[in-house]
Amino acid sequence: MSLSYSLQTGISALKSFTSGLQAIGDNIANVSTTGFKRASVEYSDTFYNMLKGSISGNSNSSSQVGGGVSVANIKSVFDTEDATYTGLENNIAIDGQGFFRVLDTTTGEEYFTRAGNFTRNSQGYLVTPEGYRVQGSSTLDGSNIYIPDTATNPTSGQTEAISSWKFTPSTGQLSLYFSDGTAIEGGQLQLSAFRDPTGLAKAGSNLYRQTEAAGTRTDFLPSNTQLASVMSQYLEQSNVDLTTEFANMISTQRGFQAGSRIITTTDQLLQEAIQLKK
Repeated sequence: MSLSYSLQTGISALKSFTSGLQAIGDNIANVSTTGFKRASVEYSDTFYNMLKGSISGNSNSSSQVGGGVSVANIKSVFDTEDATYTGLENNIAIDGQGFFRVLDTTTGEEYFTRAGNFTRNSQGYLVTPEGYRVQGSSTLDGSNIYIPDTATNPTSGQTEAISSWKFTPSTGQLSLYFSDGTAIEGGQLQLSAFRDPTGLAKAGSNLYRQTEAAGTRTDFLPSNTQLASVMSQYLEQSNVDLTTEFANMISTQRGFQAGSRIITTTDQLLQEAIQLKK
């Protein structure tokens, strides 16, 4: 085996640990991002070169040498993080498994998110910061969570302004209130769960796309007896732990430095080999 294999081993370390540092940097940058799920990097060894094959009846095993390291997988870790109270009705946190389902009405594409920092837009729809409509069921607008300016008050029989609204803790049922205290049902939040959420594809802005790797999707109504409940007036925080990330960063940096040392040492040996020919 020539010294070029040593160079390839060192290069594989630099490439792999660079990807690892990128993932760690992204985690640290999103330590305060609502509903962010940290990425975990998994490494694996690469192709092995056979130096000597095993011989039947010989107690000596075969001799092999590895070709370096590669990134086996970078996956999101979906452990549940603590939620912070905000006091805002348009803030909702998920307690348990699952995602909010949101719709881009421009393209018709559905996304999934753990970040419940929603707002009510000028049309009355509950939307993400990107303007994607939160999905569920609505008594007034099908599958979009809709909070109208006015509705018929069953007490007076007249069309009156909606004075306030709220989501019921745990179940996520939407109630609309008139100034006289009369309440009407406005709809119901719906959550979606996947067999393997680590298979979801990140789309930016705390959004995920469904993929075949994520497996079967299950839509369900939140409650204490289901996979998850919801907490109104709360926001789920990032699950990034800075202590862990800085420790991982130091370990990965040392691996990068060791890889660069392999390249430097191999280069010196190659120079010495060239000098021998002279």
